[in-house]
Amino acid sequence: MVWSDAVSSVHANAIPATAAIGIALFLNELWSPIFYKYKRIGWAFVDSSFAVIVAFASAFLLRPVNETSMVIMLVYSAWYGFCAVLNLSYYNLNKPKKAIKSKRS
Repeated sequence: MVWSDAVSSVHANAIPATAAIGIALFLNELWSPIFYKYKRIGWAFVDSSFAVIVAFASAFLLRPVNETSMVIMLVYSAWYGFCAVLNLSYYNLNKPKKAIKSKRS
């Protein structure tokens, strides 16, 4: 939708919006190996947080280009935000406990 609207008429936000969508999708693709392969749950949350911010930014860049695409990106951003909250909850439930030092005399 964005690409066809950007080609049919000139929009100043079409290129930045498309770039932001690409960055959000790239961050989305990075999340799985960070979380599952490398088991870096905290870094996966950082990745998903940046992805949510970029997705929201792309949604607002899309408004003058195509409002339907903006609504779709807002829904995607909300869903990805929910996933980020789940990621943070999983991290908080499974973070390593600090060792308690015993005081022996």
